[in-house]
Amino acid sequence: MKFSKKHKDLICVSLAPEEIIIVVDPNKILAFQGAGKNRRDYIDTNLKKKTFYRSEITGPAKIFLNSGNNSEIFFCEKIPENGLVLKRNVLFHSKEVISDYELETTSEMIWTGNLIRSVYSGKGSLAFFSEGSLERIQLESSEEIFVNPLNVVGFENGLQ
Repeated sequence: MKFSKKHKDLICVSLAPEEIIIVVDPNKILAFQGAGKNRRDYIDTNLKKKTFYRSEITGPAKIFLNSGNNSEIFFCEKIPENGLVLKRNVLFHSKEVISDYELETTSEMIWTGNLIRSVYSGKGSLAFFSEGSLERIQLESSEEIFVNPLNVVGFENGLQ
């Protein structure tokens, strides 16, 4: 898989033969270049009483994705061993990645209004976007930090 940024909010993903990605929101696909059989749009009903539209793209293919509203796109080549919790804004993930949903904590529900959050695990990569600048903060096991939940994009699973 080759991932190239065209602009901060526009990327091109080139897939080699038999490589597969899942596009989380097919409306973010601006263009698809490949054989028609290499794109399969479907309704994913396996997600705990929720229905989501998805696109499965199989290489060889090239797709152009836009984050919308000028948000910057980031590529995560390797998911942390514990898994990665992303609050929102995932563009795509490789087929090997396992996506699941869990209920937010009560305080998170109050702060953000979100009832669920996405948890990604397994071997593979994913791309997400942020509606502003991102700052990665590395904490030691004894350190604590409070971040306004409205500003959190994601974190390693297991953090409290």
